[in-house]
Amino acid sequence: MQLDDLEKRENLSTEEIIQIASKLSCDEVLHCSVPIMPIIRLVAHLHDKSCRLNATSINLEVLNPEQMRFGIVFQVHPTTVQNARIVGRSLLDPGILNVEDLVNIFGLDASAKWQVHKIYKTM
Repeated sequence: MQLDDLEKRENLSTEEIIQIASKLSCDEVLHCSVPIMPIIRLVAHLHDKSCRLNATSINLEVLNPEQMRFGIVFQVHPTTVQNARIVGRSLLDPGILNVEDLVNIFGLDASAKWQVHKIYKTM
């Protein structure tokens, strides 16, 4: 995948992010984010592992420039996902979120504007 063409791209739709992430090779990870509130953004590292698009890392970052100099990062752990008992999943859920889960859980629609920060190799 051409990294130069995608890095620092802004205002991508959720559909465009899904298309980009689905074209990643097994050793590539897409670092991207989308604002979900004026001071909160969802940050995800997406990869295509075993032919299924998954989020390897999900964070919520809070930054209120009027009140803070640096943001606060809240990481979503797999056990938190397991405990959420996502509809349609078994009780033995491994706690791995895919892109569709992110869209559904955070209520992202066609108006969501994503930013690609970087595509990098894991190995």
